[in-house]
Amino acid sequence: MNTQTTTQPLVKAVKRVAWGTIIFLVALNVIDLLISLGIVIIQGNPNLIEGLKTVSSTNGWAYMIAGIIGVGLVLTKTNQTERHQIFTARKTVITWQAIIGIILMLFVFQLGAEFFGTIVEAGLKPFGFSALAEMQNASQTGIRSVSMMVYSGICAPLFEEIVFRGFVFRKLQPFGIKFALIISSLLFACAHGNLTQSPFAFATGMLLGLVAYHYGLKWAIITHVINNLGLSIGLQLLSQKITWISFLTIGLAIIGLMGLILIGMRPLINWWRQNRIQDHFLTITLRQLPILIILIYGVALALGGIQHR
Repeated sequence: MNTQTTTQPLVKAVKRVAWGTIIFLVALNVIDLLISLGIVIIQGNPNLIEGLKTVSSTNGWAYMIAGIIGVGLVLTKTNQTERHQIFTARKTVITWQAIIGIILMLFVFQLGAEFFGTIVEAGLKPFGFSALAEMQNASQTGIRSVSMMVYSGICAPLFEEIVFRGFVFRKLQPFGIKFALIISSLLFACAHGNLTQSPFAFATGMLLGLVAYHYGLKWAIITHVINNLGLSIGLQLLSQKITWISFLTIGLAIIGLMGLILIGMRPLINWWRQNRIQDHFLTITLRQLPILIILIYGVALALGGIQHR
């Protein structure tokens, strides 16, 4: 069979999901900027740049409106059958053991992100640079206002799961589960554009993809909400009043890591080996223009978070 003939559907699908992701990101950022600009002008703030920074970091309503429009634009790139597939529940019923395992893995990723951030900061410090401000900015996003808490904790997980696990993952699934997991998680990580958090956004994306594959998009959304609203926002607020919360987080992360090593590692490795990616699929995908645009966007955002001390 002609190689070009077999890869044409792949290229078409990859371009479609990548351009859809770009549309979502552009809508999210541009519409938020326009709404924030309008608010600053109405307020009569003489310092336009500082006013934009303040409004954009505290007004979650602008992001909610932008997210709804962005998701709507992405869904226009799907037909009725595809939209039905996105929201159709899987037949596999989730168990309480699976729920506990998923939550413990989220604790592992949270602790891993903090540990990785510490290493990155230590590596940048001798050269006179720091990523600490970006780390703090990312961690405090959801607690700056009630609207930002609602957006970061509930709306963002909903929007992102529809786009990355619903649209991207489902569209790439016919080309292999592992391939779809990797690409959807890569785009998810690039969308976050944070030097210290992107590697763990990728890992979280892999977990959310597996949840969506086995249990349906609903459970991926619930898992994402638990991560953002429960672990990121909730525990951060609790830790300000209860000193032992940080020790609880570390303890649960250690339990999750031990469970992964002792129970989950072998089945995971076997599954990974059994689900092979066809030759050149990743190479072909990473050469596509919209994929390159998203990769450059993610790297630029990540490097932009590094500041000179």
